[in-house]
Amino acid sequence: MEKSRYFRNFIILFLIIIGSPIVLYFYATVYGTTFSVSPLIIVNGEKINYTGIIIRRMGDTPTDPVVLAQNIILDEPNVVKANSTIEVFFVDKPSKVFLEKWFDGEIIEKWKVTKKEEINITTPAEEGNYVYKLNPRWDFRDRVDIVFEIEVKH
Repeated sequence: MEKSRYFRNFIILFLIIIGSPIVLYFYATVYGTTFSVSPLIIVNGEKINYTGIIIRRMGDTPTDPVVLAQNIILDEPNVVKANSTIEVFFVDKPSKVFLEKWFDGEIIEKWKVTKKEEINITTPAEEGNYVYKLNPRWDFRDRVDIVFEIEVKH
């Protein structure tokens, strides 16, 4: 009896020692606090400020980017030249990113970029204010809406 008790305690201790790092690894992967959802957005070597970033749970109503852009005023607008390239970089690259381009309160373009593709956006040729919404997707339940506004000038 005494041997089986020691053996059982040994097995339990062994499983705790071996199992804990595995459980912590999976917990950190899914719920990790070091995960970065903030992008770096660059046009012609200069960083663009994004208007807002909204983290929402699966099933929540998507953010209306035009309303978000109107409610949060930046100190200086993101003025860019026509036909410039906007580059978007993530520290933790999402598996896919859904993008929307808005003009005058209407969606004028939608597209998707996969993990294998670079996120490059060509600014419009026509002058005006455009709102972009990025919806990156990682392999967890939360969703992120990143909104930025540009003013295209010649």
